[in-house]
Amino acid sequence: MGNLDGQVAFITGAARGQGRAHAVKLAGQGADIIAVDICGQIPSVQYAMATEADLADTVAAVESLGRRIVARRADVRDLAGLRAAYKEGRDALGPVTIVVANAGIHPAGTFGDEAPQAWQDAIDVILTGTWNTLQVTVPDMVEAGRGGSIAIISSTNGVKAHTDGSGGWDGYSAAKHGVVGLMRAYAWKLGPDKIRVNTVHPSGVPTGMTQNEMFGKYAMASPRSCPAWATACRSSGWTPRTSPTPWPGWPPTRPATSPGPCCRSTPGHSSSSPTRARAPAGGPRARSAHGPGRGRRVERVTVRVSGWTGPTPRHRPGHAHYPGRLSEPEGD
Repeated sequence: MGNLDGQVAFITGAARGQGRAHAVKLAGQGADIIAVDICGQIPSVQYAMATEADLADTVAAVESLGRRIVARRADVRDLAGLRAAYKEGRDALGPVTIVVANAGIHPAGTFGDEAPQAWQDAIDVILTGTWNTLQVTVPDMVEAGRGGSIAIISSTNGVKAHTDGSGGWDGYSAAKHGVVGLMRAYAWKLGPDKIRVNTVHPSGVPTGMTQNEMFGKYAMASPRSCPAWATACRSSGWTPRTSPTPWPGWPPTRPATSPGPCCRSTPGHSSSSPTRARAPAGGPRARSAHGPGRGRRVERVTVRVSGWTGPTPRHRPGHAHYPGRLSEPEGD
């Protein structure tokens, strides 16, 4: 028996990386899963995106835990197609009470004539795709009257942004900030219906989005923006010509009391817990939908590629939870 027995979760970008980790984690707690992913390539994205084989692996991982899953190809930019996939899963599994708006791309390194389309693709997938996800799921959640939880996956780039100046990275940072605005608005709107809305702000997570030649080149060229990745590249002797993956085996194995591969230990943070640590006095406050000065101190949430330890019922709606001080894009 799990904490989520009898519940159904709808997850976008579920074929690999964080999306698959969300699906496996929630299934392990007893939830059935509706999983969607584009399973195709967007031309402005310079790394290989997820495939149908990746989505099949997610299905196998969830079914191995004894849970049901409906997985469909769907593009979050296409509202009608996304709604059709959602309805098919809902009809098969039941009402959705958990939503994870995870789908994202990172079309960095797109300059010149490529820049405008890369900007638009990032905005369309991350920001419009999140809005589409809300349009598809929220009416049913309100009508069902069971409450629920909506987690929107943002980034540390949605808290403190940086860019290589390309259309894609500019769009990525703008969109990751934009979904925080959606979170605040919908936390206010859905609070009376007992539906929590939060954003989660991971830093660098080793997935296909970050473990590729394009991102390795950027890390080497811009160590100020990506200190952890650049250090890993240098320490392994990696160059773009030696290997398509900058650091085999990254992240390194850490002891159970470590804050995790996505978090930097900072003064005033306890490392005694593998999942959370309180922010130091005077530290950042959680992003809140409840007005200035009313947000509580933020708790740092470690996001691991093997599973998500994100918002739990004790988190108030309208807060952003982010894992550390690194300003690196998360994996899809």
